[in-house]
Amino acid sequence: MAHEALPDYPDQPELALVAALTLISRYSCCQSPTLADAAVSQLRAVAEDERFSDELRQCASQLAGFWKQRTVKMVPGGNVLH
Repeated sequence: MAHEALPDYPDQPELALVAALTLISRYSCCQSPTLADAAVSQLRAVAEDERFSDELRQCASQLAGFWKQRTVKMVPGGNVLH
């Protein structure tokens, strides 16, 4: 499996956090796995950016794991769509 390219914010790394918060907020309206997947990418960008504090990076990493669980959609009959 190829390593997924993360969003890049060379001049304003906080935009990754802004994007993640926006996507997570929108998820509450429609529970879209696509929004959850985009939030995971943004949170991973924060977690891997050494310009942020260790505490923020660790929190973003943990949240990415939480949101990764919401990137799959259950369909009737218990099947999973990706």
